[in-house]
Amino acid sequence: MAMRMGWKAAGAAVVAAVGIASGAQAQTPEDIARLERFSRDRGRALALTHQLAPPISTGSPERLVQPERLWVCKGTQPGLPIYSSPDRTSAPMGVTQEFVATSGATVGGFVQVMGYNGRLGFVPANTLGPYVNTVKPGVQCTVEGLRRRDNSPVFGFH
Repeated sequence: MAMRMGWKAAGAAVVAAVGIASGAQAQTPEDIARLERFSRDRGRALALTHQLAPPISTGSPERLVQPERLWVCKGTQPGLPIYSSPDRTSAPMGVTQEFVATSGATVGGFVQVMGYNGRLGFVPANTLGPYVNTVKPGVQCTVEGLRRRDNSPVFGFH
């Protein structure tokens, strides 16, 4: 009797597994293209986070240095190159996020920006505009100051 119950349970498990498997559908080319796009976007997002300065490990507030000149936060398209000089053929030194710190100084159609690592670079002037927070409209971006260790900009969102 116990043997018969074991076979019945095994048979029920096989029937359940076949029923679950038959409900699954093959991925369409559109599904695969969408997953590839998600993967590319995720890769770009991770690449952007790797150029940011690591967080400070202490529990005390970070003391910022005030820059010698005014830097403002401007909106831009993520993933655009930040050039090392005001020339599209110069070496890129990083890429933009949704915001950059800029002094407003323009050279030959390029605006000087402060890279997320504290180095100065340039982006085409026509790529900058007001910062727009897509998650919480009305939030404004400001440059709060510079980190003491590497002069990288610290952004505030209020």
